[in-house]
Amino acid sequence: MSYILDALKKADAEREQGRVPGLHTHASDIEAELGPITRMPSLWVMGLGVGLVLMAAGAVWLGMRPKGVETATATQPVAPEPAPAPVPAPVPAPMPEPAPAPRVAAAPPRAVQLPAESVTPRKALRTPIHVDPAATSVTSEKVPTLAELPQEVRRTLPTLSVSGAMYSDSPASRMLLINNRVFHEGDQPAAGLVLEEIRLKSAVFNYRGTRYAVSY
Repeated sequence: MSYILDALKKADAEREQGRVPGLHTHASDIEAELGPITRMPSLWVMGLGVGLVLMAAGAVWLGMRPKGVETATATQPVAPEPAPAPVPAPVPAPMPEPAPAPRVAAAPPRAVQLPAESVTPRKALRTPIHVDPAATSVTSEKVPTLAELPQEVRRTLPTLSVSGAMYSDSPASRMLLINNRVFHEGDQPAAGLVLEEIRLKSAVFNYRGTRYAVSY
């Protein structure tokens, strides 16, 4: 473009050196006036201008021409390889459940017939009871109760409190609870007092030769 501007400025300078023709001036008059000397520079200027125009057009055409597209391979960032997924631990196969043992039906118990034994009725054994004559006489003997004794005799007797008794067919197993103490036949609950006999509902005492019965 700088070449074109320089050429145009040069052409204007050359025009200013000569006479500027008016509007009504004919071309023939101008050519006759300028003569052959001025005609040659004008042609040269015109040719130069045309050449400059062609050069400018060529330059513009070259500038507008699309440049070759460089196929530049864009370096794309290489994606990092994904880390391998952790391999899950192998799950142990479930152990098969043991098959249930077959149920064995229990056989019903068999009734065993035992041979019938001949049961012979035993004869009742009768143990002869030997009765002591002395004991019979004592048992059958009438003993006065404490209330039947005379008052002066009762005053001399020791005070007794019978709270329990246990009677048995065996005299050795008989017991009497007197004043919260256990006594057997033949014991002395107090001085001069002997427990002679323990009966079913009474006891016989002997105090210095005086016999009497106490009911309970």
